[in-house]
Amino acid sequence: MRRAASQTLPSNASANGIRGAMASMNRVIASRTDTGKAGSAGVGSGVSSGEAGGDRRVWLMPFESRTNQGDRNGESGFSASTWGMATGAEMELESGRVGLSYAYASTSVSGNTAITGTGSRSRIESNMVALYGNVPLGELSLTWQADVGRNGVRLSRDMRFGGLNRTASSRYHAWDAHLGANVSFTLPVNETMNLVPSLQLDYTRLESPSYVESGAGALNLTVQGKRSEALLLGTGARLNYALTPSSQISTYLGVSYDVINDRGDLVATYAGAPGQAFTTTGPAHSPWLLKAGVSYRFKLAEVTDISLRFDAEGRSGFINHSAAVKASWRF
Repeated sequence: MRRAASQTLPSNASANGIRGAMASMNRVIASRTDTGKAGSAGVGSGVSSGEAGGDRRVWLMPFESRTNQGDRNGESGFSASTWGMATGAEMELESGRVGLSYAYASTSVSGNTAITGTGSRSRIESNMVALYGNVPLGELSLTWQADVGRNGVRLSRDMRFGGLNRTASSRYHAWDAHLGANVSFTLPVNETMNLVPSLQLDYTRLESPSYVESGAGALNLTVQGKRSEALLLGTGARLNYALTPSSQISTYLGVSYDVINDRGDLVATYAGAPGQAFTTTGPAHSPWLLKAGVSYRFKLAEVTDISLRFDAEGRSGFINHSAAVKASWRF
């Protein structure tokens, strides 16, 4: 009976899939403003390095990420796979650097079946436009990013119990916005190595509209719109090491605390009982988020840089990891 009931409830897997895609795209853009030139022998870091002849750049970065959320407190988890492409252009100004970027991501989300016994699926197409930059503040460096995105969502959930064999489906568009800032300071260790501690502030908002399912008769759901927010306060440190005059490896470790820590409750009604709304409570999770990453960068030619990077973030029962390749050209 409990498994049958769980098949008729709405799920937050689509919203979580959008947030995972947002995180992946934001990391791609943020990598353009990573501070860190590993000593006089190291390769520069793009936006923040201020290297001669690098006042204008264009770049391209394909990326892929995977997300897994375990079942918690009776709420089914999910797994998601995202691939995408980001591109942008940037230039040097008197007061720093500024860039404009566009990113596209396609995400497939599958709900876990241990609790419900049946599957749920979502397909998300995300488009994001971002403005970003870097401003020197004496010995400090301020990097910032502002972006907005539109996400097309198609979802379905199966109901298989008591002789019932139905699939409820729906479509809608959700909007997201993000503002982030990072203040860092470079501490030279030796001629080929430096440490860059930083403080970060990130705010995200996801606006999901109400939507109505079809295909399941009286068990179709009308789900109310919802605003989801997160406010992350974090700290971290990047260690840059110049392997050769034209190559550099960087590692990163950080932690963030979500001040809002939204659980993602959903309010819905059944088509067969439109006047009786109910609330599906989202799972409680830790507000602490751990982050780690490693990247390798080298100059392929005088005006071309190539970077390989791997990033991961997680908290109790949740893990997101991504890989990306970046090509950057100065002109």
